[in-house]
Amino acid sequence: MHKVVEAGVLYMVGLPIGNRAELTPRAASVLAEVDVIAAEDTRRAHNLLAELGIKPRKVLAHYDNNAADSDQGLVQLLQQGQSVAVVTDAGLPGIADPGQAVVAAACAAGVRVVPVSGASAPLLALVASGVPTARFVFLGFPPRTAGEQQRFWQHYATYPETLVCVESPQRVVATLNQAAAVLGPRQACLARELTKTYEDFLRGDLTSVATTLAQRPEVLGECTLVIAGRAADAGVLAGPQLEAAVDALLAQGLSAKQIRAALAGQTTLTAAELYALAIRRQQG
Repeated sequence: MHKVVEAGVLYMVGLPIGNRAELTPRAASVLAEVDVIAAEDTRRAHNLLAELGIKPRKVLAHYDNNAADSDQGLVQLLQQGQSVAVVTDAGLPGIADPGQAVVAAACAAGVRVVPVSGASAPLLALVASGVPTARFVFLGFPPRTAGEQQRFWQHYATYPETLVCVESPQRVVATLNQAAAVLGPRQACLARELTKTYEDFLRGDLTSVATTLAQRPEVLGECTLVIAGRAADAGVLAGPQLEAAVDALLAQGLSAKQIRAALAGQTTLTAAELYALAIRRQQG
């Protein structure tokens, strides 16, 4: 049987994100042949490999908290002529998961790196979202706190590219509301449980998606959020349009200070003038 693995090569192997049939024959061969599999969660890796009928030679832990030491350890194994496959719990390693640093370390050491294709939740969500796909920016996980998220969305508010991020089910409604407060009624799609039995897509503007999701008894499964970029003809808010935007943010419970920050760059008013307008609209 022809071997697909070469000595001293780092393989970045994509795993299924839901449907087990997503594992490619090439990926299965690599996982069966490499000397070492570096996994984000060794227990989950062993369980998945057993389900797929793959008997690994050796599985080591490689996750965020041990990555600094693990990266150098893996490079040493590669320099000794061993073949290594890096995997995460699901999807492509290095995309919002551990993996990128070991690739950088391997490249710096002159080690050959080979990608082995597999499913990727951000890409699958994007192509099925109905949101423009020609140009997009992957943002990873948004910050957790409200203040950090507000600054996060403000930074990307003027981007014309479609925005793609991933979020936990516990925080996704709050993240949708924060995005809506800063970005306004943009077209969006929330993808959940991709390629699994209960795969789910919610499409609409950010506020409507958040409202629909909030009405559910619980939200399960990692979520991927796709948001349209700023329209080329979005223009500058002024007059009644600006007042309507301020009123909409007030209705969502934002303070005058938060509104000033949310609308910065979308109007010709100074920060002080924008703050004063928000106070006036708040007082009626």
